[in-house]
Amino acid sequence: MNHLLQACFISVLVFFSIHGKTQGLNTSMTQYWSGKSKAKLIKDIESKGYSLGDIKDALRKGRSYPSKVKKGFYLLNQNDKKLPPHALVFIPFNYDPGKKYPIRIFFHGAVSNLDPQSLFKSYVDTTSTAYKDMQSILIFPTAWLFAPWWNPIQFENVNRLLRLVKQNYNVDENRIRLLGISDGGTGCFYLSNCDVTPWSCITPFIGSLAVLNVLGPRQVYMSNFINKPYLIVNTGKDNIFPKKDQLPYLNLLTTINKNAFVIWVDSAGHSMRWLNVLRDSINSFADHHQREPYPKKIIWHTDNPGLYGRNHFLQINAIGKTKSNGDISDPNSIIDSSGKNKLAFKRDSIAGAIKIEREDNTFLFQSSGVKKFTLLLSSDFVDFQKPITVFVNEKKSFEGIVKPDAKTLLKWNLKDDDRSMLFEAELSLKVN
Repeated sequence: MNHLLQACFISVLVFFSIHGKTQGLNTSMTQYWSGKSKAKLIKDIESKGYSLGDIKDALRKGRSYPSKVKKGFYLLNQNDKKLPPHALVFIPFNYDPGKKYPIRIFFHGAVSNLDPQSLFKSYVDTTSTAYKDMQSILIFPTAWLFAPWWNPIQFENVNRLLRLVKQNYNVDENRIRLLGISDGGTGCFYLSNCDVTPWSCITPFIGSLAVLNVLGPRQVYMSNFINKPYLIVNTGKDNIFPKKDQLPYLNLLTTINKNAFVIWVDSAGHSMRWLNVLRDSINSFADHHQREPYPKKIIWHTDNPGLYGRNHFLQINAIGKTKSNGDISDPNSIIDSSGKNKLAFKRDSIAGAIKIEREDNTFLFQSSGVKKFTLLLSSDFVDFQKPITVFVNEKKSFEGIVKPDAKTLLKWNLKDDDRSMLFEAELSLKVN
């Protein structure tokens, strides 16, 4: 009998110990999501001895979303003076915090105007009945002459807006689509050349990839367009972005990216009158192309790793001359409308490039002009009980056990705020 009582007593102690830890973790994670001193909160979570698996499960589950939130259209104000003053956001009228919602980020056109309010006057009819049954969250950033889509300010603006919406609404991180019209379509090409990590697919309409050769403040790399699916619609009678100028660039894009498709509406000018005919096809494309948070292959070029060095589980940290360079082709040659061969985009800055293929715990890197990079690792695609092997330019650069830890997991979650893309370890490597 004494043994039975002792066993029961131990069981009760174990139950309360586990229950207490679970409650403690829940409290710590609530503070992590809502608190301002994130570094201190991360240290606090580390010090309490929660298991790494439990912390990851909590991050995957995510924060608790409030039910009393703004619905329909509302203005999201920006307090940072260097950013556009506000954006327009739409939340489904029957929004349910227990359900994940896809996001569409819409870039409007006519950014050469002097009025930051043009978005609300020309591009969004908030009274339209089309929004009545809408089941997507919509974000409408603003742009104008002093802050066009290809300005670095917009890169920060869009990422901040996305983060603010994620903090307040339950979104599907693998169904975030970037789309735009006219100058906004051009902006889609530009922004997806700077950063592809958040997007499930990109759908530019009546925009121009070609004009980025003269408009963009940074070099554009055709290889960067390989990483995501594109559905592009342009028109045959466009007098602003003529078909003859767009064809060489879009032909090159669809040649190197088998998931890029171009629809030409030859009977239309620079307008969206064709949209009702193609709407179902566009929505079907988006529905069938959800984001893969841990892609099998990555290729990335950057001349500014501080701003544009990230691609999913890759972070390029430093670029410059190295002794070892891999063979990374740069498909930057087009034949223009006059039949002449020319560079698609200017090349006047030093850049670094990395191409990755992964299979289980083995990573094959081709690197050119990259001095240092970080490989982010997740138990979702590697086995931490087995050695990680990394080859750089056909030479073994690393082989060994990499230990995951809570600090790394929380550090990258803090950067990404992404429940489906979680990294428990990082491996920093130099290229000789």
